[in-house]
Amino acid sequence: MEGEYRDRKASLLVFGIVEILGGLLCALLAATMIVPLVISPNEMSLQQVLMGMSVYVFLAVWLISMATGTIRIRRWARVLMLAASWLMLVCGILAMGMMFFILPKCYSSVDMPDEIAKVVLIGTYIFMAVIYLLFPAVGVLFHGNRNVRATFEHHDSVPSWTEQCPLPVLVLVLMLAMATVSVLMMVFMNFAIPFFGTIVAGWKGAIVLVSCIFVLIALAFGVYRLRPLAWWGVLALFSLGVASQLITFSRIELISYYEAMGYSEQMLEQMRAMNWMEGSLLGAIAAIYAVPGFIYLLLIKRYFEKPNRGEGDG
Repeated sequence: MEGEYRDRKASLLVFGIVEILGGLLCALLAATMIVPLVISPNEMSLQQVLMGMSVYVFLAVWLISMATGTIRIRRWARVLMLAASWLMLVCGILAMGMMFFILPKCYSSVDMPDEIAKVVLIGTYIFMAVIYLLFPAVGVLFHGNRNVRATFEHHDSVPSWTEQCPLPVLVLVLMLAMATVSVLMMVFMNFAIPFFGTIVAGWKGAIVLVSCIFVLIALAFGVYRLRPLAWWGVLALFSLGVASQLITFSRIELISYYEAMGYSEQMLEQMRAMNWMEGSLLGAIAAIYAVPGFIYLLLIKRYFEKPNRGEGDG
């Protein structure tokens, strides 16, 4: 076996250390989120701070967990990081396309000289390209490398649970897991969600979100087991979600959504000043993003027609 591949154990250690540093950085950012609330309590609400902190805490836990698996050379860590890297890369490409449209409008509404605005805009694009494109691309190339895969399989000979379904399907499982976490985070935003032409919040929003959590968890388990009904369930839920956004933001003002989420009055005033921020924009974004989503679901449907477990990265 040694002569058939180049052992990448040292590279795994380096990659694991980088992941730990990234996790620690996210933990530090989570801690510093409290600073704006202390300095300018009128600009940010406690809910917004807790929402931001929860995102960074989640990222910190994820990165440190993956680092542990990478350094210990556990097969599940490679497959999960490969699936997550593909997901981040595709989402990053879509996000960059959206930002090329939104950021110029955003900076045009800020009172600063044009020369400075252009420099800040270019710097933002570069930073986003590194986060959204470069890092995920490195993750895909590294974890998908033949020698890296062989190193994991040599040091951890027992197939992991992550290899019990094809990689494209595992990506969907991760998407459902991330959606579940996102729904849970809405507890910090008054449970406000767009719901077919209106904004549901408070206890009504909580009922809807709790129902969504149960549905998402059930679908995730069904997708992992390659159940055809689960695929149809994801398709139905995705279609309903897109339709809900299109209907809601064609009828209400976007600012109403932020009011329901509990944003501070000062932040609401800043958003009102950005007169380009309209509900129709979110509706258009939902429609555009729906296209690759539907294409992806159609492409992986074959795995649910003739289940074939243990395909690994196939």
